[in-house]
Amino acid sequence: MTKLSRVQTPEEKVAKGEFILQVAERIIRDEGLEALSVNRLVQETGFAKGTLYLYFTTRHEILASLFVQMLTAWNHRLGKNLTKARNYDEFCARYMRELTYDPLFLPMLVLERLDLETGLPDDTYAKVSLALQQVLGEQTEVFKETLDLTDQLASNLVWAFYTAALGAAKFPQSPNMRASVSFEVREFQEALRFDTLFRNLVDQFAP
Repeated sequence: MTKLSRVQTPEEKVAKGEFILQVAERIIRDEGLEALSVNRLVQETGFAKGTLYLYFTTRHEILASLFVQMLTAWNHRLGKNLTKARNYDEFCARYMRELTYDPLFLPMLVLERLDLETGLPDDTYAKVSLALQQVLGEQTEVFKETLDLTDQLASNLVWAFYTAALGAAKFPQSPNMRASVSFEVREFQEALRFDTLFRNLVDQFAP
């Protein structure tokens, strides 16, 4: 007699999808984004490749789901902490601190712009785009209330901060300073730190 497989409950399906994402996140946190692949997930989860494809058809879809999770967490932290700022300088410092709180978030933010945009099916691409749109919209309200701005100025500033973060993210947070080089060279390298570049950019938009 053929043994029938038990049908999974919706809760079990959700739990299995979350487990796959947890394993994927552990891999990229421990070994970097390049270490993640479908074959590696098959090895680490013990699931057949066909089972993984029921949840995520490509590596890009896995990264997109992780990005949305991290984006939501970042936005939640910003919402709680930016409103405590007493002035623009503190506001910028709090924003930058939340950008770097999770060391994986900035690389994922850049990845979403450079790589995920071209490697996703339309429905997943739309989900990621709508998530980012919602986050930036919610941040507009926070900027508006905390800095006492008009809707348009708040929206412009949100986009300015987001653009500054993407640009500065390509530079190291802690440059490798060579003791043998001159003070002028070390000073120049210090100016190329992520936090220095980010503040130099956003300080120009002080209301």
